[in-house]
Amino acid sequence: MKPKQKIPGFRITISNLFSLLFVVVIIISVPSVFAASLNPDSYGFSSFVDPSDKAALLEFKSHLQDPFNRLSNWTGFTISNQTGRLTSLNLTALNLSGPVHPSLCNLSFLETLVLSRNGFFGSVPFCFNLFRNLRILDLSHNVFDGEIPIWIGNFSLKLEKLDLGFNNFHGEMPSSLYYAMSLKYLDLSHNYLTGIIGDFQQELVYLNLEFNLLSGTLPCFLSSSQSLSVLNLANNSIMGGIPSCISSCHDLTQLNLSFNELHYGISPRLVFSEKLVALDLSFNELSGISRNIIGAPEKSSLLVVDLSNNHFSGDIPASITELKNLQALLLSCNLLTGEIPERIGNLTYLQVIDLSHNMLSGSIPLNIVGCFQLLALKVNHNNLSGEIPRA
Repeated sequence: MKPKQKIPGFRITISNLFSLLFVVVIIISVPSVFAASLNPDSYGFSSFVDPSDKAALLEFKSHLQDPFNRLSNWTGFTISNQTGRLTSLNLTALNLSGPVHPSLCNLSFLETLVLSRNGFFGSVPFCFNLFRNLRILDLSHNVFDGEIPIWIGNFSLKLEKLDLGFNNFHGEMPSSLYYAMSLKYLDLSHNYLTGIIGDFQQELVYLNLEFNLLSGTLPCFLSSSQSLSVLNLANNSIMGGIPSCISSCHDLTQLNLSFNELHYGISPRLVFSEKLVALDLSFNELSGISRNIIGAPEKSSLLVVDLSNNHFSGDIPASITELKNLQALLLSCNLLTGEIPERIGNLTYLQVIDLSHNMLSGSIPLNIVGCFQLLALKVNHNNLSGEIPRA
């Protein structure tokens, strides 16, 4: 198993750019609500809060560590003007810590529960399976541990977003997650999950499983072929080749398979749609670079291509010079030969070019100065001759 660590030195990866390039928005219909932070009582609650919900929150609070007294004025919730009950509770980044007390489960009308970026620990309370109306559950960036509950995929038929990333969960992914048909957004990244990745049966939009201990081969994600936008499986131990069926995900904008154990050549049938914006296959053992990774390169939206640290050989495909919007081209540490394509200067938006540690020959094209936004050019450890052109 390869160590999961960053390689020192200058490096730009898609993992670093993902959060800057995109925001995935899932539109969720909820009953009309209003903020319940007006006219607080001595406990910091609005008079509109249902007494049973108020009691549940106070009991929940009494079992927490709140060193900065952030819960002295409860503002992170909304209540329905139809039922008068709490429908949303958001306690993000309040520096709270402790186990989650079961009294929280008495908020039976919750549709959104966000406890992210705190210090909650222990296992996910069993009583969470009583949240039948929950659409969003975000427990990310805490210290939860144990196995992910087997009921996590079927406790709510309305669940659309589940984020358990950046915790200490271990064991295999519950099979119920593969059949949670309402689920659109799933993030289990930065845990210690093991086992293989099964084929999800729902129409996912976002799937992030990076930084785990997952193995096996890549599934095709056929059920999500018309919906999947972000697929991030980086930093695992996935083996085998990249199945060409993945390119049937026509809405894919981000694909990150870096830092795995992928082998074999890339099939010429692995051709992505022009919607793909970020492609990272770095730090694998792939070979046989594809001539056309985008079906219509002249219409491509690709901003970043990272194929570094593989076994790619042969010439740099000329089709890369047709990716007009490209901003970063990272092909270092491969077995590439031949000359740098003359038309590379046509990529006027390129900011980073890294072709170092290959076996390229010839001179650096004069028209590379056409990349007028270029910030970094790395061509060391090749067989190039001549000088680097200056603008």
